[in-house]
Amino acid sequence: MNKSVIARACVGVAAVASVGVATIVTAANASAQLSISASPSYCIGSTYAITLPAADAAALIAGYPNADAIVFSAKPTAGGYTHHVGEAAYVAGQDVTAQWTPMSAQTWNIYARPAGAPADAGSQGPMPVVVVESAPAGSSCTPTTGGNPPPANSGSAGL
Repeated sequence: MNKSVIARACVGVAAVASVGVATIVTAANASAQLSISASPSYCIGSTYAITLPAADAAALIAGYPNADAIVFSAKPTAGGYTHHVGEAAYVAGQDVTAQWTPMSAQTWNIYARPAGAPADAGSQGPMPVVVVESAPAGSSCTPTTGGNPPPANSGSAGL
């Protein structure tokens, strides 16, 4: 076999490998991930809906076939204990939602994982949410309705 045939074969293998890697990277970024109900500010004592899209819930459950629910938790970014937010039943093809009422003013990371899975295993998140004590002047802590939820770093996060 001459060198030119070997060189072309190597280039072909490298091209196929790079397409495979590009496909894997694209698939990993296709997820919608966690979202929280839209609100001008996220405040202590107000209740917000945290939603995990159906496709992401299915991907989490796939790793734990005996799980029939998704557990939501929140952990302060400054350190501290992880707090249980809620647990919601998993139904194939449906978004999974839990209600969260923040208990202190700070930045919280929100996570979702299959029920029964270890806390550090196969979770979705973090989704950072900045919680304030009370809404700034001209703003509100009340969740808004309609439309799509804002990105996780919107609301009071820009304050």
